[in-house]
Amino acid sequence: MNAKRIATGALAALSLAGLLYCLAAYLYIQPRLTPAMTEPSPTIRTVGNITVPALFLTGLYHIVLLVRAFRTLAGRERNLFPHSLYMIAVVLSGTMLLSDLTLLSDIGKEYALWDVADQWLMLYGFTALHFLVTACGILIGRQGAPSRAPSRGPVCGSDAFYLAMLQIGTACGILGIAALFLSLRGIVPDRFRESWMLMLSCLALFPLVVFLAYMIVRNGRRPISTWFDEKQTADTAVGALFALAAVLPLLLAGSAVEVVAVTGLPAPFWPMTAFFVGLAVLSAASLAWSRAGG
Repeated sequence: MNAKRIATGALAALSLAGLLYCLAAYLYIQPRLTPAMTEPSPTIRTVGNITVPALFLTGLYHIVLLVRAFRTLAGRERNLFPHSLYMIAVVLSGTMLLSDLTLLSDIGKEYALWDVADQWLMLYGFTALHFLVTACGILIGRQGAPSRAPSRGPVCGSDAFYLAMLQIGTACGILGIAALFLSLRGIVPDRFRESWMLMLSCLALFPLVVFLAYMIVRNGRRPISTWFDEKQTADTAVGALFALAAVLPLLLAGSAVEVVAVTGLPAPFWPMTAFFVGLAVLSAASLAWSRAGG
């Protein structure tokens, strides 16, 4: 156990060191990589290439943090909502590590042709999120695991997993709605707006997908009908009624707007908006009904 803690601590330290290096590399590269430089210098290429192993170590630590968060979830009886938000942050931050490499590569290819200020801003924002998640993971790790050891068996009927699923679903629904409206801003050229919207929507939904995938693995071949007890199933049914009542008027309103006016909105906008509104309402209503005692 001590060896495992030492290895985890070493990985955490390397992750922080790697992020500090990446931040220093970005601050070094940005003012030097201007249109006056026809192509990146060998020094800039070397500095940029070293970010790859640094981000790889950070990605490994994110996997450790996510595994730890799932293993301690069943033992949490209090402060479940902050833990759910932390899991969302770990998943999003880990996913954005791949975006860091893509952004840095795109900047190196496009800086002489286009204004890449937005790409740099996104890169710094993602790095700030990585720092926050890594720091929170280190602090949580120092606090130790919950007093009640979690089971490694199925999570069928687990209140902690059910409530966390609803909390993550609510947050993902809200993030998805925000992502749809954010994609309408002029961050990318109009010809890429639809693909940008779909990418942000998938990113917003990814934490819930990861959570459900973990539940599938933990519950094995047990049918979905056995994942939740009778009260949890009834609470979800109530949430579904609220979601239906919210989504139908939204779809009708969206159809009416598109008929009477040329909005220029991407084709997926209204269906995706209805989906994320339905997800947010379903999860929030089920959660509220469950908390109220049904």
